[in-house]
Amino acid sequence: MLVENEARGRGIIGEHGLSYFLKTKDHKILFDCGQGMALPNNVKKLNIPIEEVDHIILSHGHYDHCGGLPYVLENNSIAEIWMHPQATQAKYSAGLKVKPGIILTRDKIHQVSSDYMEAKQFTSPKRRIHLTESPTEVVPGLWVTGKVERKTDYEDTGGAFYLDPDGKKMDPIDDDMSIFFKSSKGLIIILGCAHAGVINTINHILKFTGEHKVHTLIGGMHLLLADDSRIKKTIEEFQRMGIEYMGPCHCTGVKPVHEIHQAWGSEHFIHCHAGMKRVFD
Repeated sequence: MLVENEARGRGIIGEHGLSYFLKTKDHKILFDCGQGMALPNNVKKLNIPIEEVDHIILSHGHYDHCGGLPYVLENNSIAEIWMHPQATQAKYSAGLKVKPGIILTRDKIHQVSSDYMEAKQFTSPKRRIHLTESPTEVVPGLWVTGKVERKTDYEDTGGAFYLDPDGKKMDPIDDDMSIFFKSSKGLIIILGCAHAGVINTINHILKFTGEHKVHTLIGGMHLLLADDSRIKKTIEEFQRMGIEYMGPCHCTGVKPVHEIHQAWGSEHFIHCHAGMKRVFD
């Protein structure tokens, strides 16, 4: 985990964002790039060969997942990019004035997509861009979800997101994608922000793969602004699915993370942070 809100280890820094480095036998993959402040430092401190990354996957077009992309592209001329076609749309959010635990008002609308998210910025003689709308195998065994089917009646995008600066056209964040792969003990699912709904995302993957067991779920679940009812239903679904290891982080929210920790116990709870490493069979 290259970027996360928390950080552990000498010289590792955190920021509100996510970035994962995945290494298989034959490939090096970057899933998201954080805001761009922590990534260069952490890549250096963790000795990550960013120039050797051969695939970059973007979960969606928000600044805290794509802001570090210019740094990556400046230092890597070979990686293919995988993203949903709508990841390059301008994206806006309502600024929130917050007191502890209470949302008070929405004030100005501010842009949350990264300014450089235009195709011309991705150009390189060796670079290929893949626009993915359905489940797609990026490298052998590692898949990106494409657009997630949304069926639950209690999940939403998790915030006031818009496609226009006046805040009149809601953004469904159709570009929201996650990644997954099979291990000998079950599915491993890694989330960006799960704006499509974390339960929708899991069900989408289970339906596509025909699998019945999720071994590990890691990533942002965007329950930060969720009410108690949604949090309760989400945790009940996690339990019904029999997910063995839970690693909520980033945009999940303090209360949901605490309740998941309580439900799973320390032995099956993954405390995510920049600098964390996991190995899967």
